[in-house]
Amino acid sequence: MDAMVKEAVSSLKPGGIFIAQSEVMKPLFISDKRWRKGFLAAQLGANEHLYTTFRYKKALKMAGLTQVKAISLVELDAIKQSKTMKGKLAYQLLKHKPLFNLFSKWYTYFGLPGNPILLYGYKKS
Repeated sequence: MDAMVKEAVSSLKPGGIFIAQSEVMKPLFISDKRWRKGFLAAQLGANEHLYTTFRYKKALKMAGLTQVKAISLVELDAIKQSKTMKGKLAYQLLKHKPLFNLFSKWYTYFGLPGNPILLYGYKKS
């Protein structure tokens, strides 16, 4: 991953922005090996890996990006659509913007396997 990110960043002009959308994150409590066992594409031979949000950010910073940010792509509307009691309860709590913002920040780093995130950073001028 480090070599790929470094190569992509090298093609940016100074002050350019690097965006990685819909990258999937690995929670701290699950190993890459365990995740790959349950991921069909990996079982069929795809060289797919899962990284923590912390690891993604480190790779972007090592490639020379500044102001590196990660944002969860979880949406309140998706939670609202849940038919389960847990989902309905979660929606009642999270429909309050301060609670949703706190949840979203936590989920960006510690969410479920495969939680999509958006990463971005700027190339140093």
